[in-house]
Amino acid sequence: MVEWLAGNRIRGTSTERTTTTGFNPVSAVAGGWVELGRTTLGSAGDLVSVASLSDKRYYMVLCDNRTTGAVRMNMRFNSDSGSNYSERWSAKGVTPDSTQVSQNKMQYGQSNVNEQGFSVHNIANLTNKEKLMIANVVSDDASTGAGTSPYRNEYVSKWVPSTASDVINEISMYNTSAGSWNIGAECVVLGWDPTDTHTTNFWEELASVTTTGALATVDSGVFTSKKYLWCQIMTVGRSGVATNSRLRVGNTTIDVNDNYSSRRSADGGTETPVIDVSYAADIATNTGNQFTNLFIINNSANEKLIIGHTIDQNTAGAGTAPRRTEFVGKHVTTGSQLDIIGMYSGGSDTFDAGAVIKVWGSN
Repeated sequence: MVEWLAGNRIRGTSTERTTTTGFNPVSAVAGGWVELGRTTLGSAGDLVSVASLSDKRYYMVLCDNRTTGAVRMNMRFNSDSGSNYSERWSAKGVTPDSTQVSQNKMQYGQSNVNEQGFSVHNIANLTNKEKLMIANVVSDDASTGAGTSPYRNEYVSKWVPSTASDVINEISMYNTSAGSWNIGAECVVLGWDPTDTHTTNFWEELASVTTTGALATVDSGVFTSKKYLWCQIMTVGRSGVATNSRLRVGNTTIDVNDNYSSRRSADGGTETPVIDVSYAADIATNTGNQFTNLFIINNSANEKLIIGHTIDQNTAGAGTAPRRTEFVGKHVTTGSQLDIIGMYSGGSDTFDAGAVIKVWGSN
């Protein structure tokens, strides 16, 4: 069964798919990101721990960092409280980076009072190797509404286990400040290994669209709402035409009102906060192809928080370096979940045919 949408777009249900399609499709029996465990707090506390993890080569950790009071967000592996961690980070794009060595934990953020936050952690868990982690963090900076831009942190960390053969079997987020993780704070641990053959993939494909003509807006169409969303967007630039790429989201329809704020850094430059605007991120002005990877926490009761990274081809050919953009955004409407995501040109220009938008999600 195939459902044809406006613009000759196709969307099928999860039961109709036999592959975990992405930009490089693979058979569903080849395995994918599987949920290894999660812990959700039923009452406020200082520790959210997921234990008894299966040994996987890579982990992806999704953290719903809601707080009561001020919290210092930290992470440990295997409950190791020895001085076996080091890290490097930047908050709001401040340079140079800050570093800490020989620590008893990996810090990945510090909240103000009563804050909503979201972080995505990618971890390499190779046996007989130091364990390496990349973390990207967004929060509402303890202020609701589009008049305040979100807060952005990026961290790289490593854990040096006391025994070289140790692998990660427990991941904990814990607080060392006066406040607490609030009710509903959550840690979800996903695993991936090349030998996996399961079909219980955490990420379900919700939308897949490829455009056939030049359009000012590329969108996913309406998909089934999920708490965690992962979206990838490839836009095709028109030769000789500079097109502004701007991200928008919505419920049932794309929200074009001033319900967004964001913060971004282009090519490692000074971070720019933007408030009270009609888009979740003003990503880049491009004349070539552009690829964006983003994650969203999509709680109905809360503002929607977004973490994104973009590479812009820039001028074609190896003689010109590509451009990069790192951004966080928030959509301030509450009481519903996002079920449509799109990129628009920000002006009278259009993206060329062949743009692709794919959305995966899970609760």
